[in-house]
Amino acid sequence: MFRTDPSVELPLINNQPLSGLFHVLCPIMDGDNCDKIAKRIFRSERNVKDAKKVTLYRHEDPILGPRKIPTLEKPLDGKIQILADQIFRIDLEKKEVFLEGPNGKTAIGENIIFRV
Repeated sequence: MFRTDPSVELPLINNQPLSGLFHVLCPIMDGDNCDKIAKRIFRSERNVKDAKKVTLYRHEDPILGPRKIPTLEKPLDGKIQILADQIFRIDLEKKEVFLEGPNGKTAIGENIIFRV
């Protein structure tokens, strides 16, 4: 049986230099974690050979972070790694994604950074 769970599509951007991976539009569902999202990236992108090597990052400042021009010397400057124990929560009405973890609820912003 096929079914569709409610989700919010969020762009995942790869900021690695000299990589053939650029941009993936990934559905984020309520209750997802890093492993589930990494497996979705693995299934949709041919260049990702191992889902266990995918790491996810969020911007420190969810509003201004995506608008800053990144530098090649420090590609992870201003980004925080999303840990395995953090759970993704969605707000379908506002089309927003949040992280729920030991420190409470944190806004993600417009996109997520992924690295392989």
